Formats: sequence, C-alpha cells, structure tokens
Amino acid sequence: MKYAAAGIGAAALAGLAYNYQSGEDTELFMSHRMRQADYDYMRYVSNWGKSYGTKAEFDFRQKIFEAKDKELNEIMSQNGSFTVEHNMFSDWTAEEYKKLLGYTQVDKEVNAPVLPEAKAGDVDWRTKGAVTPVKNQGQCGSCWAFSSTGAIEGREFVAT
Repeated sequence: MKYAAAGIGAAALAGLAYNYQSGEDTELFMSHRMRQADYDYMRYVSNWGKSYGTKAEFDFRQKIFEAKDKELNEIMSQNGSFTVEHNMFSDWTAEEYKKLLGYTQVDKEVNAPVLPEAKAGDVDWRTKGAVTPVKNQGQCGSCWAFSSTGAIEGREFVAT
C-alpha cells in the first residue's frame, strides 16, 4: 500500500513538473530553487516513465540528461534541415548505450549487388518493400532474430 502511495505521489509531482511552465529560479518549498533545466528533466522523466532507486541516481541521471540536452540544442542551432530530440536513452551513459548495442566490428569485405535504384540517388527501401521499418527490440536479447529476419527480407527482395 505504501508503495502505491509513493508511486502516486511521484506521478503527481511529475505531472506538476510536466504541466508547469516557469521562469528561472522558481522557488519550491522555500529551500530549493528550481531551474528551467529541472522542469525539463522532470518532463523527460514523466514522458518516458523513468524511475530511479535513490536521490543520488536521480541526480546522476539528471546531469547526463542536461549534458545531452546541451548537445542536442547545439546540433539544432547549427542545422535547420532536421530535428533532434530526446529519447529513452537520454539519461544513459555512453558505456551503458554501447553495452546495449553489443556491436563488434568484423574486418571482411562484402561484395553485394547494387540495384539500379540505388545508383539513382536517395532511395527509401522501406517504401520499395526491401526492408521493414526499424523496430525497438529493447533488452529482449533477440538481436540475432531481428538481424537475421532483416537480412532474409533484403536478400529475398534482391532475388525476386
């Protein structure tokens, strides 16, 4: 019962932070001044359903988020042709993200046929039926299945 009450309280605070727009240095409980960055982070936590075990982890993740936010704002200020936004990984360290990917480079040359459409310029192979849209496999441990079905789909498209 107490965990449910704590969860409801956390959700209420996240909802307040998400809906509340304020200027810099808004005073909260007379002992802590919240910055706009704090509100942005609370909005992120609420949007992505994040939950942290301790205040120390919350603070640690907020620092990572703020660094990523600065990086995204810098990218957006330099380029107007695309948009970058936060995602579920915006509070992860680079090491955590690399561990999720699990990629190791293979030194092998591949000689694959080049279809005529590819030589013509930009081609969206999803609309041609060669591949399906990108999927979020999460942490299910089935990256081998996603990669093998993608390879089979692409090979079947080229062959037929």
